Amino acid sequence: MSLLSIYLKNLSRNKRSVFTADFFVADCSEVILQQVFPRNASYDLVSCQFALHYAFESINQARRILSNISSLLRENGVFIATIPNAYEIVRRSNEALNIHAQNSASQSHAEDIRFGNPVYSVTFPATSFSVRKQETKQMMR
Repeated sequence: MSLLSIYLKNLSRNKRSVFTADFFVADCSEVILQQVFPRNASYDLVSCQFALHYAFESINQARRILSNISSLLRENGVFIATIPNAYEIVRRSNEALNIHAQNSASQSHAEDIRFGNPVYSVTFPATSFSVRKQETKQMMR
């Protein structure tokens, strides 16, 4: 069996299993999606990538997004979400704070504390770490 025959066999099989995909951009924690989507819309898969944590700003937003997800998924449907790891953010922010403290020891003004890579960045005002600084001073006594 040649690579060409395998390719042609798979090509004909894939033509029969074509699927459609709908893509919507909306604040799913604020909007009732059943009012936005086509009537009786239901999906086998719902995906939310690096955005779900924003819905937990309030209990109402969290309830709304979970209600939207569950009302649009078919029975046995799949919900896929990717969310930031809070422990990793805290670890990296503490590293950035330590580097910031070393670099700004001679500076009199506070700058933002940043970390990330070419794909993402996280910025905190230096003042948001004032509680930690006080706790550290008390622990050192």
